[in-house]
Amino acid sequence: MKKAEIIKELNISFDQLLHLMKKHENHKFSEVLIEGKWTAGQHVEHLRMSTSPINTLMKLPKFILRYKWGVCNRPERNFEELVNKYEAKLQNLVGTAPSKFMPKFVSASEKDVILEKLDKERHKMIKLIEKWDEKSLSKYVIPHPLLGKLSVREMLYFTILHTDHHRQILKDRY
Repeated sequence: MKKAEIIKELNISFDQLLHLMKKHENHKFSEVLIEGKWTAGQHVEHLRMSTSPINTLMKLPKFILRYKWGVCNRPERNFEELVNKYEAKLQNLVGTAPSKFMPKFVSASEKDVILEKLDKERHKMIKLIEKWDEKSLSKYVIPHPLLGKLSVREMLYFTILHTDHHRQILKDRY
């Protein structure tokens, strides 16, 4: 995918999730439906918590990214290949998300604020993508806690995938 298509798909993914959650009854946003599982609000907060660090890394000067994690030294995965890798990792996953991505309890009264914060992260990401050239999106890598080093483009694919993954969970179970 080129930048324009990534931006389009990010917008679709986030718009669908935000639309679903805005229709979601406020009191159910913090309701525990399945013991030991996240509430709807925690799913949204988790997405915000996982999108924000990507934006932070994309703001860094490229020489810092290169110094810390190098450059992509393998063929870049397309969207479908990244989906397959993520699904394979999820099947073998034991435990939960890393602690820095574990959401705190989110009350129903926080719903609008949390949705707004997630939407702001989406818009930050899009502005950052617009500043990157196509070649650099494929050249520089950043770390993913489950998938290892990903090109920035692959991390953007992951963001689309991850948002859709949680939206589907919310649609099916909440």
